[in-house]
Amino acid sequence: MPNWSLPLPRGRVSRSALTSLAVAAFAASLLSVPAEATAEDVVTTCASTVASSVNAAQALAVSCGTSVEALDARTPYTQVVADPAGTMTMASSLVPRWVPRSDGSWADVDTSVEARADGRYAPIASLADVSFSPGGDTVLASLHSPTGQTLTLSWPSPLPAGMLDGDAVLYPEVFPEVDLRVRATPTGFTHTLVVKTAAAAANPALARIPYVLGGDVSIAETAQGGLSVVAGGELFATADPAVMWDSTTLSGSAARSLDTSSVDEAGDGAQIAPVEIDLAGQTMALVPDPDLLTGPDTVFPVYIDPDFNTDEKNWAYANNANTTWGATPTSALARVGRDPDPSHNWLYRSMFRFPTDANGVNLDGKQILNAHFVITLYHSYDCAPTSVYLYRSRTPTSPRTSWTNAKLDKYLTSKSAAANKGVCYDPEDPKLDFTSTAMKTDVQLAAKEKWNYYTVALSARDSGGAGESTQGRWKKFDQSTALFKVEYNSYPDPPSEMKVGSTYCEDNDEILKSGSTHKLSAKFGDDDKTQQTLTGKVYWRQVGAATWTVKPTSTTVGNERASYQLPALQDGHYEWYMQSNDGVIDSKVSKTCRFEVDSSSPAPPEIDSLQYLECDPDVSCPVNDVPGLTADFTFSTADDAVKYLYDWSASPLTPVMAPSIGAAVTIPLTPPSYGDNVLYVRSVDAAGNQSGDATYWFKVARASPAIAGWGLEDGPASEFPALTNTVFGGQNLTTSGALSWSDGVRLVGASTAQFNNGGWAETPNAVLDTSKSFSIGAWVRLASTATSGTIVGQDGTYNNGIYFGYVASSNKWEFRFTTNDSADYAWAPNAVSDVVPKVGIWTHLAATYDAKTGDASIFVDGALQGGESTVHVGSHWSAPGKMRLGAGLHKGVVTDFWRGHIAQVRVFNRVIGVDDIVEGANDLQPLMAATPVGRWDFDTDCCGTAVNRLIGWGHDLSLQEPAIMEQLGSGYALQTVDGSGYAQTEPTADLQAGSLNTDQSFTVAAWVQLGDLRDFSTAVSQDGVNMSAFRLQNRKVTIDGVETSQWCMTMRNTDEAGSGITKACTTEASTLGLTHLLGVYDAARGEIRLYVNGAQINDSGELLPSATATMAARMWDSTGRVGVGRGQDANSVTTANPDGDCDMFSGFVDDVQVFQGAMTTAQANAFYDSVRGA
Repeated sequence: MPNWSLPLPRGRVSRSALTSLAVAAFAASLLSVPAEATAEDVVTTCASTVASSVNAAQALAVSCGTSVEALDARTPYTQVVADPAGTMTMASSLVPRWVPRSDGSWADVDTSVEARADGRYAPIASLADVSFSPGGDTVLASLHSPTGQTLTLSWPSPLPAGMLDGDAVLYPEVFPEVDLRVRATPTGFTHTLVVKTAAAAANPALARIPYVLGGDVSIAETAQGGLSVVAGGELFATADPAVMWDSTTLSGSAARSLDTSSVDEAGDGAQIAPVEIDLAGQTMALVPDPDLLTGPDTVFPVYIDPDFNTDEKNWAYANNANTTWGATPTSALARVGRDPDPSHNWLYRSMFRFPTDANGVNLDGKQILNAHFVITLYHSYDCAPTSVYLYRSRTPTSPRTSWTNAKLDKYLTSKSAAANKGVCYDPEDPKLDFTSTAMKTDVQLAAKEKWNYYTVALSARDSGGAGESTQGRWKKFDQSTALFKVEYNSYPDPPSEMKVGSTYCEDNDEILKSGSTHKLSAKFGDDDKTQQTLTGKVYWRQVGAATWTVKPTSTTVGNERASYQLPALQDGHYEWYMQSNDGVIDSKVSKTCRFEVDSSSPAPPEIDSLQYLECDPDVSCPVNDVPGLTADFTFSTADDAVKYLYDWSASPLTPVMAPSIGAAVTIPLTPPSYGDNVLYVRSVDAAGNQSGDATYWFKVARASPAIAGWGLEDGPASEFPALTNTVFGGQNLTTSGALSWSDGVRLVGASTAQFNNGGWAETPNAVLDTSKSFSIGAWVRLASTATSGTIVGQDGTYNNGIYFGYVASSNKWEFRFTTNDSADYAWAPNAVSDVVPKVGIWTHLAATYDAKTGDASIFVDGALQGGESTVHVGSHWSAPGKMRLGAGLHKGVVTDFWRGHIAQVRVFNRVIGVDDIVEGANDLQPLMAATPVGRWDFDTDCCGTAVNRLIGWGHDLSLQEPAIMEQLGSGYALQTVDGSGYAQTEPTADLQAGSLNTDQSFTVAAWVQLGDLRDFSTAVSQDGVNMSAFRLQNRKVTIDGVETSQWCMTMRNTDEAGSGITKACTTEASTLGLTHLLGVYDAARGEIRLYVNGAQINDSGELLPSATATMAARMWDSTGRVGVGRGQDANSVTTANPDGDCDMFSGFVDDVQVFQGAMTTAQANAFYDSVRGA
């Protein structure tokens, strides 16, 4: 094990003292750091000298201007430090400096032995888990492996009481005048017998000294005469060949070296001999050399010293006699030159091996800036300085390598110094720092070739190969202070991910770019990315130019993009590359990237369609007799187009690729509206240049109406009986099973079909040819998500050809097609909604199949669903059977019953779109139009009553004095004076007081003119038991200290007195002028929308509400009166005001209209346009 003894001029210090000195020397040579720190608990401030990681250390070093150690790179032998300049330094020692603890912290090596709680002795901090006997019949030494195995070594008889001696335990008189001393080392232990006299040496017991081995490890002899210990299949420890030495000293001129023998190692004049190790079973016997033990020239004491070591040995010596001397490779002193012992005058070399890896941080591929080998000179032969020479050598074989293997492969540098401890006593121990350009270059080779170790040798041979026998060059070095220190820098990565604009450069491909200005960019990278500010250069030229233009790029931090904005370029071919620099060195250059600048625009394309004939918009256009159907449109150009952009509005965005450059392309398109349509198309060349818009004008005939329809509800709005086909001559429905009728579930005053998980309605025959284009629309109210349910299907013999409904497994609305009409059918790709169905909410669904494209789509509340809602089904078989509502057919069995309500089913033999569903095509009513259930224009007055102009819905308004009908413009309006008077509906025996189901979507509109800006003025409301469900009103508020008024659509969260509200209010102040208000509650979205004088138009031309808000929970259903000119609040109830009337309106209210259903923004704007002209 390492002999940590450091000879001093007046005796020797203990090995534990030497360890402390060595650690201090190492830290002083690089960076002093707290041993206790862990990678997890480091606080990275400028007061810190450590950081948790290399990246963190780099960042802290640069920002604070100080050196910072990276704890995650620390090993027992190596330290990595980030330098303020952005470089790194790795320092490695021969001996361990730190010991890792189980909690992640580090402790300085401290081999001082102390008593443990269990009574045994152990070092304070060592890499070896070793303990020693306190004396008596206990194991002398116990060494534990990391995998849990144990090696024990015992004295053959009970031990005397152990005496602590620094890093050792002394057991006196184990034989007469023979002491046994065990010593802790940083990586194991030694055990030395000290034979004090010739009489003691004559004891027959010393001829063969048997130690007892134990534990659960395997022990074997090595070829060199030492021992190897294997634990858990891995080499755990080794014991070097044992040696013994006496205390003979030198005399005469050789006395210039005064080192004498000690328990730690042989002196310069000592007689040395090997000790045989005889391993047999559980016995390890030491057999001393008898000639040295009892010889006539032997000088006592004599020392017999084997060791056990748990780590690799990193230095070795060689002499030209290939003879072992009395020290192990972990002894403190390394010998160089000609030994002054006149009896042999051997030549010595010492080799030192250092790792180039620190816990994954290594020198591989790094730029080496400086390299140093530092070691302390303890003794020199001469008093005047003489030279010692440093070479790169081979990895040593410890403890002693042969002279022929002690190669001096490459001369590096030399140093001259003196430290004689003899006749001209020199107290100084100079630290020699070997560094040179040759050494830096050689370490650079090691980094390039990724060596795991770098080995140097000290020799007295000069660079010319002479002088190794010169006596004056004899020296001894303290190997425990040896340090290999390398300052390095990570080469910046070659720039990568190169782009011209937004286009990446591909190998051997030329990028085409339009326009004259372009940005070049590339990703810069560096292993030191967190702290390296990278600069760069770009080299560019027009292909064929003689010289490159070189310009600086933007600066960046590693792993980010750097760029350069080119000046305006003429059309032509260009090439470029980049190179980065980390402030120390340039990277390798990037690959060369090429691009072409082409700024010329292609010609606009030609557009043609055989089905939809083009016309001149300035001339009367013929109407194409192919309404609402998909047709082929062909785009062609004589130019170099690679794709086309098309759309139904200017500046088209939808791309379609040409099959080849300049080739025509034909695609199926469905005109979006009826009447005038314009298709806009552009050509785009490979450089991205776009042509101007080509336009194709054509006119489409009015929408073809539904071919079948069933209201499935009876009430004032029903044009036909519930089960009668609304199309003249169409097929009526018959019902079967559990089907009933629910009053007021969709419309107050109407009853709607309720399907009770077992009932359905069906036609006698097929309604659709499902192999051709068709569409279906319906209002539905889902009662449960427990099982799947069919809204509409059309039968084959065994299966539905189509299925439109709710699917429980996906919890989505789905539009499905079966692949065939057999028991072995499968499902074709399904169109699936994005939105999740909501139970109890009326939802409008539409499904459409385009036989031309083979695509199927779903619309939910007028919105085409994204994702999987549009799928390619391809061609489809025609289901010949009846159409069934509320149930499906699978493998001949009626199943998948709908649970809930269905109303207003419509069937088309064409594709429908948003026009049909939301806006209405030409004079056709949109499928999801809100249903008007009340309109009071105050132009008809009978006996103090404002009549509901919607015949059959009831709910006339009764005027409450002093409200009157007064002239407003060309008609009449309700006038309230000073906030007094109002109008309201009243309940009847057959009808609730309210006109709306407020837990479902609804719309309310009115013209208003305020008489004053009082606190709260409600134009329209509907009562609950305690509170108004909604109020269309003016509210006075204070914003940023300024009092103002706002138009609001206010919803009460519950019917409890004092409950909170959710409101959508304008940001612009309300005025006293005539204003149109329209409020919407959209139950499907939980959204409140307010429109003041129609929709707002943003900068992009989009229609938007004046204000929006979102309800936190579903709205509740109120059944009370519709109030015009007031609200309701239970907190306002008094004897004089028993109904809690509040927020009284002052001014005029006219043309109040209420709708069941949520108007879309487009519908709200169209509605405003219609009433504005009324």
